[in-house]
Amino acid sequence: MNASELWDRALLGSRWLVSKQTPDGGWRGLADPMVGGFYKASWSLTLTGHLPEAHRSLDYARQHFMGSDGDFLPRAKPWHKRVHYLYANAYFVLGGVAASRYRIVAPAVDFILSQQNP
Repeated sequence: MNASELWDRALLGSRWLVSKQTPDGGWRGLADPMVGGFYKASWSLTLTGHLPEAHRSLDYARQHFMGSDGDFLPRAKPWHKRVHYLYANAYFVLGGVAASRYRIVAPAVDFILSQQNP
């Protein structure tokens, strides 16, 4: 598969995501929304030209998952809890930077930095 075909697939996937997004930024058919269903959405939607949808996703994540310390909870998958805890946080930062949402980025980065071993 060449780069043009990969890009076409990315656009197809992002259009599918957009078709599943609810007006509040959540996802249709997601019975128990958790961080795992959202952390890559804003970055991928922004990169494929769906900025309003990326903002809705970030709004949803900020309202439902982001704590006052800049962390995002709840997490369902064990590897998101133990093995690479900051993975999802980093993707929220990437998506927030891509969409210029620094009120999400700043506390998320502060949380990541607070996890660093002195």
